[in-house]
Amino acid sequence: MKISSEIKDNIVILKIDGELDYENTEELGKKIDDCLNNEQNQIVLNMKNVDYINSAGLRILVQAWKKATNMSGNIKFSNLQIFVQRMFRITNLSGVFNVYIDEMDAVKSFK
Repeated sequence: MKISSEIKDNIVILKIDGELDYENTEELGKKIDDCLNNEQNQIVLNMKNVDYINSAGLRILVQAWKKATNMSGNIKFSNLQIFVQRMFRITNLSGVFNVYIDEMDAVKSFK
């Protein structure tokens, strides 16, 4: 998995490329923790290039979202692939997470 980051309008955008499973959840968790520890608590996860997620991946997303919201921030999601959309729906996370069609809409939603 590869994670790239950029900042737009004081919002951190993390672009995830690869599978989000047990083998690489620690890397994503650390990256999000680094942002939150640096008081960057408005985060967009662009998941355009994530075509697989399992329970370990879902768990790290829930943990990160909880941590961000406890710090008066939020993590929003954009560009979900069909499989990831299905997993969010099946687990009812689509009713918890803020999901946007594209990155720009997710960034604008913080304003």
